[in-house]
Amino acid sequence: MQSLHYNADMTAIKVLYDGWPLVRQANSPAALHLLTILAYLPEEIRAVVALPEEAPEWFPSTAIAYVHPLPNSERAHLRWEQRDLARIADKTGADIIHTTSPNAPFFSDMPVLVSPSGFGTNGNNARGMISRLRTSMGSGGAARSAGLLWPSDLSTTGDVAPIYKLPPVVHPDFSPVPFGEQESPDIPGVEMPETYTLYHGPGNEQSLRNLLQSWTWASGPIGEYYPLLLLGLDAAARQLTENLITKFDHKETVRIFPPITPQYLTALYQNCSALYHPASISPWGGPVRHALACARPVVAFENLDVDAMAGPAAFLVPPDDLRAFGAAMISVVIKESIYEALSDAAEKRVKEWNIHLFTDKLLKVYRELRA
Repeated sequence: MQSLHYNADMTAIKVLYDGWPLVRQANSPAALHLLTILAYLPEEIRAVVALPEEAPEWFPSTAIAYVHPLPNSERAHLRWEQRDLARIADKTGADIIHTTSPNAPFFSDMPVLVSPSGFGTNGNNARGMISRLRTSMGSGGAARSAGLLWPSDLSTTGDVAPIYKLPPVVHPDFSPVPFGEQESPDIPGVEMPETYTLYHGPGNEQSLRNLLQSWTWASGPIGEYYPLLLLGLDAAARQLTENLITKFDHKETVRIFPPITPQYLTALYQNCSALYHPASISPWGGPVRHALACARPVVAFENLDVDAMAGPAAFLVPPDDLRAFGAAMISVVIKESIYEALSDAAEKRVKEWNIHLFTDKLLKVYRELRA
């Protein structure tokens, strides 16, 4: 555990961040969103990140790590969210708990700010009794949370907590790189193709089935030159994907990436030819935003959230029209006019994001919750 010494500035706001995703789900929207917050942290904030294991080498220098060892299990995660975070907050003298999970501590009087950073309604593909209990208790915790942090370009529903709208942002490392100037990521133990398309979405069966069934229409025309890379899948999702790859006969054109450290994600996005996302989106930290930040085309199903987030920077097809999705996969990589139009629209979209306003408003939220 690093030293928890702070300077004598009594105006500093001490925030405890839930760092479980950083070490247990490092490729997840939650981890990417937390890294983004720490990259843009206002000077007035003193950040402590609670971790269930030792901090990795790439842990941000803008925060202090507080290590409370726990096994990597659903039962331990439930305990972490519902008991340990509140206790760590007390030990570190935190003013606020900030978590990327809707499963906020139920038995805590400390203000809890929630930044939803998962795919779907609860961002949690619950499995088994412990997972269902975690979700159930978390729903109560979310109802008691002090506030919900939400991107200003997305609509909101429900009234479980005050909603604070902030401009959308991603980590500053994600930015456009012109073709021909990209640096292929040198990932240890991974052989990178020269060109590829990317899926970095949820690992539930429906999303993966939609993706791989759509790829059936695209694999023949483009699969040899633009193989499909799948990123961010846990062990269960990787096994499911292996089965689906065999079923749809995609062994030659689909590759499953192992978990990688966040430092390589930027280059993966900057080097991909397009992002395919036939799935729900994550409000914060999701792949659609990161693809836009790198000016890469997005192919997705039509829905209000994707349209609000990406607008003309995404090639949208009717929901569940898998053949049309496959055709769109082909179009964005072989039709230069479509590719350039989507890429230009993405760059214009990202220029609307306001980093300074995000930082200022986040600080205002923290001040309000501490008061």
